[in-house]
Amino acid sequence: MTNEVNFDDNNIAVSFCVMSDVHITSAKEDDQCSKNYKNAMDLAYKYSKTGKLDFVLVAGDIAQNIAWDKTYGEHLYEIDAYKVLTDKYLRDGTALVFCTGNHDRTSDQSYEKEFTKVFTSTQADIDRYYKYDVDMESVMNYSGNRHAVVNGYHFISVAMFGDYVSYMKPLLDEITAKEPLKPVFVSYHYHAAETVYATHYGKGIDDLRELLNNYPQVVFFSGHSHNALDNPRAIWQGEFTAIDTASLRYLDDNSLIRSNIKIPVNATHSEVFRYASEAMLVEVDTEGNVRFTCYHTNRGDIVAIYTVGAPKADNSHLLKYTQEREKLSKPPVFKDAAFKLTQTDSGDVNVHFNQAVHDDIVWYYTIKFKAETEETQKFYFTSRYHDLNGMPDTIDCILLSDINMPDNDNHKGFGAHKLTPGVVYTAVLEAYDVWDHPSEPVAIRFEYK
Repeated sequence: MTNEVNFDDNNIAVSFCVMSDVHITSAKEDDQCSKNYKNAMDLAYKYSKTGKLDFVLVAGDIAQNIAWDKTYGEHLYEIDAYKVLTDKYLRDGTALVFCTGNHDRTSDQSYEKEFTKVFTSTQADIDRYYKYDVDMESVMNYSGNRHAVVNGYHFISVAMFGDYVSYMKPLLDEITAKEPLKPVFVSYHYHAAETVYATHYGKGIDDLRELLNNYPQVVFFSGHSHNALDNPRAIWQGEFTAIDTASLRYLDDNSLIRSNIKIPVNATHSEVFRYASEAMLVEVDTEGNVRFTCYHTNRGDIVAIYTVGAPKADNSHLLKYTQEREKLSKPPVFKDAAFKLTQTDSGDVNVHFNQAVHDDIVWYYTIKFKAETEETQKFYFTSRYHDLNGMPDTIDCILLSDINMPDNDNHKGFGAHKLTPGVVYTAVLEAYDVWDHPSEPVAIRFEYK
C-alpha cells in the first residue's frame, strides 16, 4: 500500500483509549459489560508504549437505557454506575472525554446535564476528568460539547442531536488556520455519511460529512453501528479520515449482511453479547502521525493496526485507506471446502464446510439452492471471525425446515424460503471478502427428500 507511515515509538505525544457503545447496565463488576469495560482499559494500558494513557475517549452509548431498576443494586441510574466503574478502571492521570449517544437519552429527554453533574460533583473529579478541557463554559452549561487540548493536539466531542455544526465550525476554522499540518480529532456517536463501511448500508449523516469535508486534518471517531475493527473498511479516507470505534457490548457486523443475520452461526446469543467486544489504543507521535491499535477486549489479541500520516499540504496523507483498496483485494479462496449437506429426519439441513482464506478477513458466505423448477434460494452465513476462541476452521450449522419456526440462537431458519421435497438442487457455496468479492463457487448436488 502506498503512503506508508513511519510512526515514531520513541517520541509519542499523546496516548488515549477509544471506545463506544459501552452500554453499562450495572455497577456490579461481574456484569459482562463491566468486564468488557475493565478489559478495554487494562489492555489499553498494556499496549501503550508509555504504559500510560492521557485520557479515554468514549463515542456515545455509555449507558444502556438510563433506567431505574432496583435489580442493579444501590445504583439506581446507569449514569451513576458508569461513574463508579470509571473511578475504578481509569488510573490516576487519565482524564475522560465523552459524548452521548442515542441510548443516553429517552425519546423526549436528554441527559447531558446528569452525565456532566456526576463527573463534576467535586473539584477532585473536575481536576481529574476535565484536566485537558479548555471550554469549561460549555461543560458547565450542560451542552454535552467538549474541547480538550492534550500536548498541543485538539479534541472536539459533540453531544447527541446537538447543533454540532454551529459548535464545531468556528473551532475547526480557528484550529486548522493556526496549525494546518496537525491532526484534529473529532468524535460524535453517529457516522458521517458514505465513510466507514456501515454507512454504505444506510447509516450516516449527510450534513456531518459536508462539514468535515472542509477539514483534511480531521480524524473522526464514530460509533453506534457495533461494527468490528477487524474489517479494513472500518477506516476510510476521502476528504478527511474517519474510523469506526466498534463496540464494547457486542459486535453486530452481521446485520449488514443482506440477510440481516444478527448472530454468528451456531453461537448462542448470550455468547455474542458477552464476548464479542473491541476497542482501540490511539497514539500520536510528535510529528503528528497517528497509530490505531485495535484489539478484542475478551481475547486480548490485536485484530488490526492502522496508521495515518500527519496532514500534508497536498492532502497526500489521505491516500492510504481509500475506496481504491477494493481494486487490490483479491477474492477469498477455498483450499478444500469439503462442502457437505445432509438432511435430518425432521427435514432440517445440516451444513458443513471448511473456511476459505483471505489476506484480510473472510466476511461471510452464501449458499444458493438452484433448481429448474423454482427460483434460486439464497442463504447467508457469517465467518464468525470475532468468536471468543478465534475464527473456527469449519462452519457447521443447521437450516431449519419449518417455515414458521423463528430463528433461534443456534440456527438460521429457511425464512421466506422452503426447499421442496423431491427436488434435486445444485447447492453453490461462495465466500466473500469485505468488498463483497465472491470466491470461485463450490457446487454439489443435493436432493431434498
